Amino acid sequence: MKIRFAILVFLASNIASVPLVQAAPVKRIDPGAVIPVPEAGSASPAFISRVTYGPVDVVCPEEHGTIEIKSGQMFLTRVNRTGMRLTLDGNSPSHARPVDDETYQYEIGNAECRLAMRVRLQIRLGDEWRTAPLPYWSRPSVPREEKADLAKAMMEMMKTRRGTESPPPLPPPPQMLGDGSSIGEAFFYDRVSEAAPETGCFQAAGSYEIGPGGVSFIFLGALPGDLNRFAIERDDINRYQGRLLFTNATCRFQITVGGSVKSGVEWVPMTIDNPI
Repeated sequence: MKIRFAILVFLASNIASVPLVQAAPVKRIDPGAVIPVPEAGSASPAFISRVTYGPVDVVCPEEHGTIEIKSGQMFLTRVNRTGMRLTLDGNSPSHARPVDDETYQYEIGNAECRLAMRVRLQIRLGDEWRTAPLPYWSRPSVPREEKADLAKAMMEMMKTRRGTESPPPLPPPPQMLGDGSSIGEAFFYDRVSEAAPETGCFQAAGSYEIGPGGVSFIFLGALPGDLNRFAIERDDINRYQGRLLFTNATCRFQITVGGSVKSGVEWVPMTIDNPI
């Protein structure tokens, strides 16, 4: 736990200075490959996977932060540094929302440019990859009235238990990384325990950047223990939608990225450089 937190703090504070060992657009890179652990005082190798957009003539937002994967769930923590303009002008601080019962969309944007990632978790059952559903409460298909009734029932149950149990602890304050505060968002999924319960999903800690140049992820390799023991595959859908797969033998996160820019009254998709 301490090692993972230290890696997140380091990457959030030193994204631009991390030495990279893989930056070219390739089909597969492997931060989890068996590499000798560096000697004391030496830096761990860093692996980068990037989907690059073609040039645009509008001003797009930018964002960076950390990514963490554990227990089949994904967490993004964006860093708001001192003097940094907020990504979404006047909008909700939450950037993630369900778009169907299996997919989250994480989007930043302004009046001229939108950049988005669609995130799914897939688990291997036998020879097939199956997409895990979102938690029941998050699924758009569940009627609003049904959610309201269940929420009311849960509140009544909590009131009943409150008289016999200690109140739950308050949530922790926003975590501070480097010289600015951070805002975290979680991508939760259901039925994760079906993903090979003997081995489970992988654990990962790294950093991410979203901007007009594209979307990139950086992970350190040759780490002790089971951290970052996975591979990154690139399998683009077309020249407008890039796709990255963070995968091991039992589960994988599917991240589809794309952007659009305003042209008159229409939104035009951004093209991807060197689709794979």
